[in-house]
Amino acid sequence: VLIPKETRETPGRLTAEEFGIMKKHVIYGRDIIGNAPGDVMEMARHIILHHHERWDGTGYLGVSGEDIDQFARYVSVCDVFDALLSRRSYKAAWPAQKVYEEITSQSGRQFDPDAVEAFKKCYVEMLKIRDQFPDDENDEENLVTANPQVVKINSNEEVKKKALPKIGGDAAIATP
Repeated sequence: VLIPKETRETPGRLTAEEFGIMKKHVIYGRDIIGNAPGDVMEMARHIILHHHERWDGTGYLGVSGEDIDQFARYVSVCDVFDALLSRRSYKAAWPAQKVYEEITSQSGRQFDPDAVEAFKKCYVEMLKIRDQFPDDENDEENLVTANPQVVKINSNEEVKKKALPKIGGDAAIATP
């Protein structure tokens, strides 16, 4: 909310100055929570501050490995999962298969290896949840599902979506 809309919605790559502004959202978010009492709010402060940290230390604040808040390590994977599957002003949505491959390839670099293992176990369920809560009700072309079903595309055309081959023992689903 404190990052200017023109920076948040820049169509294309951010300049170094714009990226510097964007990186401040972790500090702003933590400060908005302030000193609200309770364990959940304390956890939220840490997650907000560290969710863009990378296992290898190349994140926003330069925190690495075990020094990154434990919960933030898992939220980071979820944040990237959602961001890559979603259309943004600067990029198209990625197919689910490509998102899976990107996240798993970043184990030990961008992400805590334990968080990536948890992601692999929960991947299909995460896809189902995402389908239940799309960013845009009219954006059905990138919805995915673990069960074949008929969905309407462009209000008139019906397309069957299908389960794809297994990845690491879990059914992997991708958009048609």
